[in-house]
Amino acid sequence: MQEVEHMTKLQPKGGNLLEIRGLAGTSIDDAIHSGIVAGVAKHSEFKIVSSVTGDWDQTTAGSEGETVATAFCAVV
Repeated sequence: MQEVEHMTKLQPKGGNLLEIRGLAGTSIDDAIHSGIVAGVAKHSEFKIVSSVTGDWDQTTAGSEGETVATAFCAVV
């Protein structure tokens, strides 16, 4: 949830979010995702428009994020 709390300071009007997750099926990834979902539920000005798996790897995360972000012009 702290991730979304931080975003409210950076983007007080809210916006569309692209969630880049870690390694699929791990407990830490599930916990972080659950916190983000809870934060978005508390701050309805934000919306998760897509979620991709980045495998805790910068190259993979960047590639996956770029592929999805090109479809959404207003991702914050």
